[in-house]
Amino acid sequence: MAKIINLDAIMLSPAAVAAWQKVAQRLAPALREISEKRGDALDIPDEQGRVNDDGSLTIFVEIPGVDMNISLEVPASQWAYIQ
Repeated sequence: MAKIINLDAIMLSPAAVAAWQKVAQRLAPALREISEKRGDALDIPDEQGRVNDDGSLTIFVEIPGVDMNISLEVPASQWAYIQ
């Protein structure tokens, strides 16, 4: 089973940060629309990381009450634990 980690414990490459920001920017309008239709603000938790068997990292957010997969796989060479 993949290990879940706090993203405060790692460093991401500039390319990985830019890719995650791009994912967030693409999804922001959809999340805003869902929130407006529901009539309340979505409670969006902090992102988490999942270390995969091949050493890659999956950054993800699970939003309660919304059936949407928000994730990005980061190659092993694009992240590291903070020393």
